[in-house]
Amino acid sequence: MARATPARGAVGLVVFSALLLGCVSSAPQAGVRVGVYGRHHPNGAAAVDYLYSADGMWKRMDPIEYTVNFYDRPDNPPAHPANKQALIAYADGTRFTTARDANGHLLLDADHDGQLDTAHGGFAFHEHNGIGLGGEPRATPFTNFWFDDNWLARYVSRAYGRPEPDGLSEPAGFVRWRVVGGDTTHWNTYGADYFDTLALDGLYYLARNDTARALRQWERMLGKSLYRYDHAQRRYRYPAIPENYYYGLFQILTSFLMDSPELPLDKRNEIFQHWVSLRSAILDHQERRGDVLLGWRTSINDPTSLINTETTAANVLALGAGALDTFEAGQAPLTVKANGYIRQTPHVLSAVVGATRPGLLIDGPSWPYAPGRYRVEFVLRAKAPRGQLATVEVYDPRAQRALVNRQVTSTDFSAADAWVRVVLFVNLTNADSHLDFRLRWHGEDDLDVACIRVVRP
Repeated sequence: MARATPARGAVGLVVFSALLLGCVSSAPQAGVRVGVYGRHHPNGAAAVDYLYSADGMWKRMDPIEYTVNFYDRPDNPPAHPANKQALIAYADGTRFTTARDANGHLLLDADHDGQLDTAHGGFAFHEHNGIGLGGEPRATPFTNFWFDDNWLARYVSRAYGRPEPDGLSEPAGFVRWRVVGGDTTHWNTYGADYFDTLALDGLYYLARNDTARALRQWERMLGKSLYRYDHAQRRYRYPAIPENYYYGLFQILTSFLMDSPELPLDKRNEIFQHWVSLRSAILDHQERRGDVLLGWRTSINDPTSLINTETTAANVLALGAGALDTFEAGQAPLTVKANGYIRQTPHVLSAVVGATRPGLLIDGPSWPYAPGRYRVEFVLRAKAPRGQLATVEVYDPRAQRALVNRQVTSTDFSAADAWVRVVLFVNLTNADSHLDFRLRWHGEDDLDVACIRVVRP
């Protein structure tokens, strides 16, 4: 989903603005497009850089071997019996293997005869590189290249314009990650009460326009999470979710469900509040090595768990689901012009009366955008909104003028301390358009900014 590099041309545009009251539009998008993923800045982009780095899981499968299988399936061929421990011991970073995944699919087997087509494959992602807490080596790498991991990671590759993994093929049967891309071909619901199966079933129902059943899956996940509101940090917590992978899938379903035109405004508003909190939790759990952002470990609470392809891919997709670009407020490539306060725990940029200088708070990124219609969402919150809080605008740095703007007032907030999306629409006809997304704070009331999303409606 990379942006096209624009060519120069005369400026031409049509612009208008609208507010999404109650956190979601009273006139939502015409339909839910499950499987639309874009880029998240900086966390998602940094995790993708990690995946493709020497410390990550992107390797040339040369030579590649198919020795034993990890999963004990009754249809495993006699020449490749199940021996999980032997496979883990053999694929130790010095040797590269593949094996049948949980659905029986094998990478580098285009004719689906159960054997490798080549011993010299291209590039793909293996399970993990032994890197764990704090980005430190914690275990022996497991250099087994799974079909299903690479199917999921391929959505990441496409969203970020990076090389796609080699060795994938189109099987005739069930692929569990297919529905994450909005494709329900050969897909059957699990009907099981686990976080991942609930999320995947919910995506299936949503992709097939059965919003009511998708919502039931989401509500079951929410109930299972034992969620509670943390008044000190002003966000929801989900203490019963044990794995980062579950957070990613929960957020993917939430991202596509929150704009469903089939749901009433108050339900979309409720879902959106959790979208902001889930995003915050995902950002909390991302591993760092000093100031360098990495990927995500499997378990949240187990310090021995490792950063792996599947979990990292799920969370990268979650952060960019439904948008073209998502920018964290106060983080590069956006710039903070005034002395706003970055609250790292809930991941918001705060303008505080008496501490923050009124004026231009957020600017950037001055990036090119191809002709088309864009929806720019400023995700905002105020504890006790009153009067005029801010001005938001889409600005053309080359023409040095605002293309569209609007005042943010107390009437734009459906409730105190609730997140809303203030939205600007812009139609670009110029092949050379560059855009900044700006927020000017007026200094009359505290204001939090979570992120800015750019969506293709």
